Amino acid sequence: KTQLEGLAVSTTVDLADVTIVTGFAAETIDEYLIAAGSSARTLWNDRFAELNNWFSLLLALRHAPTLGADERFAVLNSDLFGPPSWYAAYLDSDLPESGASIAVDVARGLTDESMKVAVQPGTRFLEAIGKVGIDKPVGEYVGMLMFDERNRQLLQSVLDSFVGDPARVSEWYEGGVRDTVPFGAQWSVWSTPDGDWVEIDDVTDLESASRMAAAW
Repeated sequence: KTQLEGLAVSTTVDLADVTIVTGFAAETIDEYLIAAGSSARTLWNDRFAELNNWFSLLLALRHAPTLGADERFAVLNSDLFGPPSWYAAYLDSDLPESGASIAVDVARGLTDESMKVAVQPGTRFLEAIGKVGIDKPVGEYVGMLMFDERNRQLLQSVLDSFVGDPARVSEWYEGGVRDTVPFGAQWSVWSTPDGDWVEIDDVTDLESASRMAAAW
C-alpha cells in the first residue's frame, strides 16, 4: 500500500505500467488491488517456494516490453517499507549517464544482516554487494534499482544464466546485479534521503513499520 502511494505521487510513473510479482498470498494482493481500484497488475511466480527472489525479478524482466530511449525500469523490493515520498524521490531522480542506479543508505550503521555495498575506488559505481565478504562498504542496499534498456538486457541475461543451476537456487537477485559489473555495468549509488525505512522480515520489523507509519 505504501509503495503504491509513493508510485502515485511520483511525477514519472504511470500505475498502469506497474507490475507486482506475486507468490505467497497472491490472492490477497489481487483482492487489495481490485478493492483499491488500482491499475497496477500482478504477475504470478509459480516457483516462489523453490527459487529465491532472482527468479521473480527475471519474470518481471521477461514480461516487460522493450524500453524506449527515455524510459527506465525500476525495481522495488516488496519487503521495503518507507515513506511514500521516499519512493517518489528515487523514481523521479535522474538516471545517471551509465544508465543504472542503486539506492543505498550511506548513513545507517551496518549489521551482519545488512546487504552491504562497496564502490570502485574514487567513484560512486558499485564494485561489490552482499552480506559477507564486502571490504570497506559505503552503506546498505535498501531494495531499489533503476536502469535503462541496455542494462535491463544485461541483467536479464545474467539472471537467465541462473536458471537450472543448482548453485543459484538460493541466490538473491543482488548476486545478478553484482555479476553484471564484469560485463561493463556501472551502477551509480543513489543515497537515500535518510534512514527512515525498514526491511520487513518478521513480526518485530512489522511492529517497527507500524510505529514509523503512525509517526508520519
